[in-house]
Amino acid sequence: MAFILPDYDNCDIVSFYVRKDFSNKQYIMTHYIDRDDEFALLYYIRKYMDTNISVRRPDTPAKLIMNTIPKDYKPIY
Repeated sequence: MAFILPDYDNCDIVSFYVRKDFSNKQYIMTHYIDRDDEFALLYYIRKYMDTNISVRRPDTPAKLIMNTIPKDYKPIY
């Protein structure tokens, strides 16, 4: 098993507050994101803040207004 520790001097701590109207439960998730890693930020925004349930999202889904990320992209942390 390997552990990857973030470079704390070059990372930001980003927290996402997931509301009940976008999920079935309400919670807060926190991740370390490298400052230059825009793909990681977009990945987590889509993961926690976007929904496929049309009655739970605004009129414009995130995939129409945000840049796309590579399909096989996974954040390091």
